Amino acid sequence: EVLVTSDANGLAQALESADLIILTDTIRLSRRCRLNKENATYRIPMVVIDHHVSRGVQHGIIVDMSSSCGEVIYYVLGELGASITPPIATLIYASISYDTVSFRFVRPGSGTLTLAGELLDLGADLQRIQEALYQNESTDAVGLLTRGLAGIEYALEGRFVYLVADASLSGSLELDREDYRTLIQHLISIRGVC
Repeated sequence: EVLVTSDANGLAQALESADLIILTDTIRLSRRCRLNKENATYRIPMVVIDHHVSRGVQHGIIVDMSSSCGEVIYYVLGELGASITPPIATLIYASISYDTVSFRFVRPGSGTLTLAGELLDLGADLQRIQEALYQNESTDAVGLLTRGLAGIEYALEGRFVYLVADASLSGSLELDREDYRTLIQHLISIRGVC
C-alpha cells in the first residue's frame, strides 16, 4: 500500500501501519527531521538506500560509486529476486535520469548508461519519463527562470555566477523547490562557470 501525503496527519496515519521505513536519496539525514519526530511515537525500524555517504546512517545500503539512488534500488531488487516489470523499469529509469540531471552527472565507467539501456529493454516508458520530468514546467516555473536569469551577476572573470534570491524573485508565483532546482541547473550549465 502506498500513501502520498504532505501533512503531518497523513504521515502519522502511514506510520500507524508501517513495519519498516525505507528512506531513499537522503543527502542529509536532517531532511528527515519531521519523520523522526513523528516516528518517535512508533519506533519503526528505518533503513536508508542511497548513493551519498551520510553521517549518522546506522542501517542502510549506501553505494557511493553509483550515480543515482535508482541504480542502487535496481540492484537491491535484483538481489531480492524481484521481477523488473515495465512500470518498475519506468520508475527506476526516471530516478536515474532525474538524479543525474538527464545523464549529465554520471560517475566514471559505463555502468549507469548500460543500466539505462537495460531498463529501456525491460519496457521503461521513455516518452512518459521525458514528458513528466523535462516537458512539464508550469508557467510560474518559467516566470521564476525568466526573473532569475535576468538577475544573474558574474564575478571572478565569469567563473562565478550568482543571483540575489529575495522576495522579488518569486513574487506572486506558485513554486516548489524543484522549480528552484531548474534555475540552479541553468546557472551551473553556463560555460566557464565552475
